Amino acid sequence: MSQLLFLRSTEPLVKLHVAAALGRIGDARGTLPVMQYLEEERTAGDDDRARGTAVFALGEIGSDKANELLSQVVSADKSDMVRRLAQEAVEKIDGELPNQHSTMVAAKAKVVQPTDEKLAKLREFDKKLQEMER
Repeated sequence: MSQLLFLRSTEPLVKLHVAAALGRIGDARGTLPVMQYLEEERTAGDDDRARGTAVFALGEIGSDKANELLSQVVSADKSDMVRRLAQEAVEKIDGELPNQHSTMVAAKAKVVQPTDEKLAKLREFDKKLQEMER
């Protein structure tokens, strides 16, 4: 998927969605491609949404490999929004702010019951029903 970021035939909007998807996935293997995408967008300099999305994605991925680049964005990007997103991304990577990926994983862990617990509850319910029938 990350290869789409570097194909000339890929539409800019698709690249934006790919960067966002890599951030949502949260896999550290997406760090370098998103960093390269951010560098290309910084060189072009005219699409705040692309830079902001790339910065946000790096924060969601959470790899400290991106800290130096993000620090450069915090201090030098022309957009207030991108600088603010870069600061938040650094804070996520440093553990000061939670990222959405870890929050979603934690929420799912609370909701999902192991199969053996579900079976135990079903057996208990079945036993109560059988007792009621007697």
